[in-house]
Amino acid sequence: TLPRIIAIFREPVALVHSFYWHSVREGRETLDFRGALAAESDRLVRHEAFLQRRGRIVYSYRRIAQYATHLQPYLARFPMARCLFLLTEDLKDFQGLVRKLEAFLELDHVPGLKPVISNAAALPRSPVLHRWLRERSLVKEAAKHVLPSSLRHRLKMRAIEANLKPFRIPPLEADLADCLRRHYADEMRKLEG
Repeated sequence: TLPRIIAIFREPVALVHSFYWHSVREGRETLDFRGALAAESDRLVRHEAFLQRRGRIVYSYRRIAQYATHLQPYLARFPMARCLFLLTEDLKDFQGLVRKLEAFLELDHVPGLKPVISNAAALPRSPVLHRWLRERSLVKEAAKHVLPSSLRHRLKMRAIEANLKPFRIPPLEADLADCLRRHYADEMRKLEG
């Protein structure tokens, strides 16, 4: 029996916009959103060696949500009937989503499942402290010899969270949203089966 593939995607335009703000939070992006999109191709070429080491996700705003392209190796090997593609918007009807998943996987209903909300938008109060907590340092290297890994991780995550302040992502400009929707239209059609 062939395995089943389940993928839950965020609406592409929302993902790209959110990923941009995540890059701002992490200190990797200094341009505004329109400028970052305009500079994407040039940056990917200019920083190719760095991106090979680090991973191509940095500056890859348009590429990140090319779902059909990323899934092509799987789509070539598995029939669409063995694939279930959902959008994160489907999580709004959590019980409906659970029923859809149970039906696709041919599972009995499990009562009492509840959604968990996590990863709220936030920006660092101190970008310098945020970078220091995320990057290697002599202090953190020295702590490796004194503190167990699990304790170091908990302390680091608490410090990161304490340094974050809630942030409401500004709305995306309508012309940019339309341009991105057109860019992803074919990708989304390929997943409709």
